Amino acid sequence: MTRNPYRIIVVKDGEEHIRQFSIGKLPFILLFVFMIASGTSIFLLFTDYYSHQEYQNKLVQLQTDNTQLIKKIEFQEEKINQFVERLDTIISQDKVLRDLIKLPQIHDDIRKVGVGGSTSPEESSLEYLLPDSNHQIDLKAFSRTIDYYNRLANLEYMIYDEILETVKTDVKRYRSYPAVYPINLNEAKISSTYGYRRDPFKRRKQFHPGHDFSADRGTHVLATADGVVKESKYYGTFGNYIEIDHGYGIRTIYGHLSKRIVKKGDKIERGEFIGTVGNTGRSTAPHVHYEVLYKNKNTDPANYYFVDYLN
Repeated sequence: MTRNPYRIIVVKDGEEHIRQFSIGKLPFILLFVFMIASGTSIFLLFTDYYSHQEYQNKLVQLQTDNTQLIKKIEFQEEKINQFVERLDTIISQDKVLRDLIKLPQIHDDIRKVGVGGSTSPEESSLEYLLPDSNHQIDLKAFSRTIDYYNRLANLEYMIYDEILETVKTDVKRYRSYPAVYPINLNEAKISSTYGYRRDPFKRRKQFHPGHDFSADRGTHVLATADGVVKESKYYGTFGNYIEIDHGYGIRTIYGHLSKRIVKKGDKIERGEFIGTVGNTGRSTAPHVHYEVLYKNKNTDPANYYFVDYLN
């Protein structure tokens, strides 16, 4: 029996000389296995390389396609920011209203419910799909913001339900509260606030007991709450002057009007047209001077406005 039963014959192209190598069964099998393993490894290596390249190409294409999606997400972020601003205004109004109707304030810690919520694995795993951009989208923060303000909106809904039930018990009192502006702020702007200012006539600091709203002559002036006209007359430095008694110790004053539409003794409702902007009395330009008095003392009108749209 031949000791080395396998032969490897090597023929060089163009030559008649033939080389033969004898090899045993075990080495032959090992050589064969080595060649198969090497071939398989090379095949897998190239397959993995091309698969990776294909994956990268698809990922780049997907990221490019997602650019439009990013624009939509950014647009939704802007809308959410607008919603947040409005919700913050509602919270501020809630605090004012609670002071008005003598309800305890909601502690800020209660409103912070939901802050720092967890992020789902799906949100974290999707960030690699976002294209390279100067506008970075934080999906985790985006989700937390939506979740927090959704909970906060639900809380405010319950809070306002409580306020509504309280207001229903004494509607007259709350309609007598000067909660709106004496003029449409689309037609006017606040030109002077409550407190010390440089007097336009004396050129020195002097206390200003109300708000001035600059507007064109003839712009409508509105009553800020239900009440009864206590005075409607031409009154010294105020010029054309209206004073309304709202009851509960609250009075409002409107000065420098060009016309007075109401007379003493008239019953007035909130938002009713009572006069027009003018420049009468001690005034440098057309405007309405507005004051709120509580128990015969001047108070800052800003503490009464239920909406905050000051320019």
